[in-house]
Amino acid sequence: MVRKAKQIGIAAAMILATLLVPAQAAYAADGCGEGWFKQSDGYLEKDDPWQGTGSHNAWIYHSGKVRFCTDDDTFNNDENRRALIGYPSDSYPFESWVFKNGTYTKFCVKQTVKAHMTGIESSTSWTLGGSVSKSSAGVSYSYSATYDTLTLTVAKTATCSTSASQIVARTSGITLTADDETGVVDWVQLTTTLTTEYWVNGTKYVQNHSLVENDYS
Repeated sequence: MVRKAKQIGIAAAMILATLLVPAQAAYAADGCGEGWFKQSDGYLEKDDPWQGTGSHNAWIYHSGKVRFCTDDDTFNNDENRRALIGYPSDSYPFESWVFKNGTYTKFCVKQTVKAHMTGIESSTSWTLGGSVSKSSAGVSYSYSATYDTLTLTVAKTATCSTSASQIVARTSGITLTADDETGVVDWVQLTTTLTTEYWVNGTKYVQNHSLVENDYS
């Protein structure tokens, strides 16, 4: 009877092992990291025209993906505590495609990525990794102890060209994680801002235009 019980126990352990190995492999494959699994994917897909004076105009198109990840907790999975922004970098970066017409003395495309987190118990209970860190240029954040919220801002250096008919700006490889169990990444936002200067009939025009798109967990 004891031998039979041991055999049953060994068989059960082998079945459990075969279930865990594929699960662990899946965690590694989805990019969320060991002990995490994919919760959902959000995609950027929005376009917007800008019309200046005369023949000066442009068209902005957003593309990219955010992967929201959940902490695999034995007793209580913590949903959406991590976000992979522009993942994977080689196929789904945050991209701003800008096609322009007209002659300019200045034409710049700037990306700003924001992410909002709730349930953040202190101004330091979150981590930032991948292509940027908390000390990287253009990275800033605001924290509210009253509401336990934090908004991260990653402002990229503008890409400028007066001659190119097409400008593409990219941001990718950002990993944002709430360190405490109550933390959640609520949304990630991409803003593309055009800064233009040009002349028409002796008059100088300085105009800005922005396209904003959010991905919600």
